[in-house]
Amino acid sequence: MLLKDLVKGILQAAKAPKSLGETYFLAANAPITWKTLYNEIAQVMGKTRVEMNIPQFLVDAAGRLGDYYSNKTGRFTLMNSQKIALSKPDYWICSAEKASLGFGFATEFSLFEGLTETYRWYKEQGWL
Repeated sequence: MLLKDLVKGILQAAKAPKSLGETYFLAANAPITWKTLYNEIAQVMGKTRVEMNIPQFLVDAAGRLGDYYSNKTGRFTLMNSQKIALSKPDYWICSAEKASLGFGFATEFSLFEGLTETYRWYKEQGWL
C-alpha cells in the first residue's frame, strides 16, 4: 500500500457520512507475513536476505541503545525500543473489510510498489 492509497482512504472516509465516529483499518486485502515483508524489503533494496536468530536480550539492548542515541543526538533511529516491541508478536491482524464495505476502500498499489517508493524517499532524504 502506498501513501496515495492511505490518503485516498482517508478522503473516502471523510466524505462518507456513516464514517463519522467510526474506526477503520486501511490496508491491503491480502495477508502479508513477516517473511514476505522482509523478502520484499530486501528485493527493493537489491540485497540478499539473511536470516539469523539473535538472542532476545541483544535485540532489546539494541533497542535501548537506539533510544539512548536518539535522546542524546535528537536524531531518530530505526532501531529503538518501540520498534522492538512491535516486532515481538508473531503476527498482527487487521482487516480493511469494514472500510471496503463502508466506503469502497481498496488499495491500488502493491506492497512492493509501496516499499519501492518509501525506500526511494528515504534515500533522497539521506536517511539511508
